[in-house]
Amino acid sequence: MSLTDKDKAAVKALWAKVSKSADAIGAEALGRSLSYKYRALTDCATGACSASQSEHRNTHLKRVKASQCPLHPHRMLSVYPQTKTYFSHWGDLSCGSAPVKAHGKKVMAGVAQAVANIDNLTSGLLELSEQHAFQLRVDPANFKILAHCLIVVIAGMFPKEFTPENHVSFDKFLGAVSLALSERYR
Repeated sequence: MSLTDKDKAAVKALWAKVSKSADAIGAEALGRSLSYKYRALTDCATGACSASQSEHRNTHLKRVKASQCPLHPHRMLSVYPQTKTYFSHWGDLSCGSAPVKAHGKKVMAGVAQAVANIDNLTSGLLELSEQHAFQLRVDPANFKILAHCLIVVIAGMFPKEFTPENHVSFDKFLGAVSLALSERYR
C-alpha cells in the first residue's frame, strides 16, 4: 500500500494542524488505547455512570475525556500487556507519569521525522529501525498497535480535521512508517 501524492499532501496538512499538540498526543497514545469514548456528560463526569459499554456506544453522543468515566480507564500498557516488557524499568506506567510523557514526546518526534521523510521512509527512518531492532529489540507488531492508538487519539482530539479521507491517508502513512521501522528486522 503505497502513498499517493494526495495521501502525502493530506498527511502533511493534517500534521501541520496536529503537530502543535504532539507531546499531548504522544503521551495519550502511549498511555491509553482508547482516550475518548462516547458517554453521557453528567453521570460520567461525576463518577455516577452505571451504563454498560454497549449503552455508551449506542446512546451517548457527546465525546469527553476517558478519564471522566470510571468504566473506561483503558491504557495501552494494560490493554496490550506485551508492551509492558519494554517499559518494566519505569516505576510508574500511568498515563500522566513523567516517563510516559517523555517517551510519548520521543514517539511524536519520530512521527515528525517520518513526515519530513515521507518520500523515502525506509532510509529516513533507518536509524530508528536499527535502534528498535538491535538495541531495544522491540517486537515490530507493537508499531502497529501504537499506530492504531495514535489514530484514535488524533481522531478524538481533532474530529473536524480527521475526515474520512484524512483517516485513510494517515492510516496508510502510519502503516508505511510501521513497515519502514520493521526494515532492519529482515
